[in-house]
Order: sequence, then C-alpha cells, then structure tokens
Amino acid sequence: GGQRKRRAGWVYWDYTPAQLRAPAAFALLQVNTRDLMILLADLMADPEKVARSAAAKALGASGAPSAVPLLRLKARLGDAEPEVIAECLNALVAADAASAIPFVGEFLESSSEEIAEGAALALAESRRSDALELLKRHWPKTRPGSLQNVLLLAIAITRLPAGVDFLLEVLAEENKSAGPAARQRHDGLHHGIAGVRHAPRFDPLLGHVGMQAVDAALPVGEVEEHLRALRHRAQEVAEFPERARTNHVAVG
Repeated sequence: GGQRKRRAGWVYWDYTPAQLRAPAAFALLQVNTRDLMILLADLMADPEKVARSAAAKALGASGAPSAVPLLRLKARLGDAEPEVIAECLNALVAADAASAIPFVGEFLESSSEEIAEGAALALAESRRSDALELLKRHWPKTRPGSLQNVLLLAIAITRLPAGVDFLLEVLAEENKSAGPAARQRHDGLHHGIAGVRHAPRFDPLLGHVGMQAVDAALPVGEVEEHLRALRHRAQEVAEFPERARTNHVAVG
C-alpha cells in the first residue's frame, strides 16, 4: 500500500510509481494483451524491487510457456534483492512444477541463505514427491540455524506422508542428542510442524494436530504421538482428498 498523508485537513494515500506498476502487472493478465510477455519482461528490469517481484508473480500466474525461459534467465542472472529471485522460483513452480523442480532444487545450494530458503519453500508449495526428495537430500548439508528450520518447515508444508515420516526420524535423532545443536533442531522441528497450518490450501485437521505437536512444553513422547496423528491425517488427505475435505472429525 501507499503512505498515509494529510494535507489541508484531507487524509489521502500517496503511492509511488513502483507501487502502481506492481498491480498493473496483474491487470495486464486480465487484458491478455498480445504484448504481455514483452511488457512483463520490461517490468522484470524495473529499478524497484516491488515491481520486479510483481512481474515474476504475474509471469508465473500467466501459465504461458514463454514465461518459463524469462523466469529461468532472471533466476540465473540474479538480482540485488534475494526476494526477487525467490519470487522467480515460486513463479516457475506455479507455471510448470514438473519441469521446474530440478531447476529450483539447484538453488538450495545458493550461497545466499535467503535464496536457499526461498527455493525450499517454492519446492514445498509444489507438494510433489520429487520436491520432497530434494528437500530431504539437502537436510544433511545444513547446519543448525535459519536454513535448517526453514527446511523442516518446507518438509512439513508438503503435507506428504513421507515428509511426516522424515520429521519423525529427525525427532528420533534429536532424542539421542544433547546440547545447543539438538536444542536448535528441536525448535526447528516444532517450527516446521506449526508451518502446516500456514500452508496454502490449508487442511484444518492437519493444522489442529500440528499445533498440538508444536507445543514445546510437551514431553517428547507426546510430541511423537501428535506427529504420528499428523502422519495419519496426511495419509488420509493423500489417498482420499475429497473425503478429507468433508470430514471434520478431529484426529488424535
């Protein structure tokens, strides 16, 4: 939004040109002009971050095959703002998840932690098993800290049964460890489970069970119990998505 200002007793909102250009990117999608890709490509070179990010989102939402090479090129060339590259990775998954997964997975190795985190979350939003495998394979390479926590969050967001199984394995390893690193993994695990309720297409029952598990005051045994309930619900959602949407009986 713009900045709230007052003049001569009147209150109004002052918008910068970039704040106006950003929504214009999505307006172009509705118009579906013949020059859409050219206009969005130009906007990707805008001097303002908000406009470049909006252009990336609009390219992904367009669903046009010609949007994919533009997004891949921008991701390869980089940007002064990691957030813009993260938006490009999200847009690639939105445009064509199947072909985007290996490409986006490469950015888990980025020297920028913000870009690596953006790649992890973009992979998670696909809710694909091949994306989950990339997240799991990257886990041993991370050190306790922000990226490791985001990786756990991303694995939880996939809401795939295999992802919850992985969280259970992490919990089992955590129980064998001690010290600050184990504490950080413990916090990251709870953070990851809590993330289930913030995922797009949120399943209320997954969130209900996940928030029970995220209570850091719970004994380890109870955390594991709630995780297993979460896994049961994830399996039900995976196997019977239509039934799961209409079943509102609490799990666990």
